[in-house]
Amino acid sequence: LPSTMSRFRDSKWEEVWALIDMSDVRGHPLWLTDLHDVLFNAFHDLHSIFTNYCKSIAGAENARDAELMNMHEWLVFVRDCKIASKSFNRGLAENVFITAT
Repeated sequence: LPSTMSRFRDSKWEEVWALIDMSDVRGHPLWLTDLHDVLFNAFHDLHSIFTNYCKSIAGAENARDAELMNMHEWLVFVRDCKIASKSFNRGLAENVFITAT
C-alpha cells in the first residue's frame, strides 16, 4: 500500500482494535498479541468485505451510518458467506447482531 493508505489503514485499525473487548474469552490475554497481529495483517481485506456489505455513502444519512451494518446487511452477509446452518439459523444470527449492537 502507498504510505498514505498505509497510515490510514493503521489509524483505522487502531480505532477498531480499541473497540474490541476479548477479556471474557478463555485464555485472555495470553493470545491477545497474536490475535492483534493476525487481524492487523488481514485488516485491509476484512475492512473491504465489511464495507461491501454496509450501506454505501449514497444510501447513508451520514458518514458514521456508512460504516455501520444494519440487520438486513448482516443477514445478507451471513447468507452470502454460507455461515447459516441448522445450528446457526436466522434467529441465532439475528440474536448475534442484536448482542453486538
